[in-house]
Amino acid sequence: MSLLRGRARTLTFRVSAEEYDLLAKACVTAGTRSLSEFARSAIFDKVEALSSRSLVLNRDLNTLASQLGGLDEALREARSRISLLLGPVGAETDSEKTKSMGA
Repeated sequence: MSLLRGRARTLTFRVSAEEYDLLAKACVTAGTRSLSEFARSAIFDKVEALSSRSLVLNRDLNTLASQLGGLDEALREARSRISLLLGPVGAETDSEKTKSMGA
C-alpha cells in the first residue's frame, strides 16, 4: 500500500469510548500518524493473514489427499496379498462347509 496513492472510498464504523481509548493507545504504541492509518494497516494485515492461511490450508488439504490416496493404495495391496495367502474374503474352506453341514 502506497501512501501516495489517492483514496476514493471511505469506511466508517463505530466504537465505544473504551474501544476508542484502546485504539488510540495502540496507535501511539505503533507509532502511526493517525487512527485512520492504524486502522487501515490493521485491516490489511488481517486480510493478508486470512489470505495466506487459506493458501496454507489448501496446501495442507492437497497433501492430506495425496497421503490418503497412498494409504488407500497400500490397503488395496495388503488386501490383495492377504487374499492370495488366505483365499478370497467370504469363501469357506471345505472343512468349514463340512462342519456347518454336520452341525
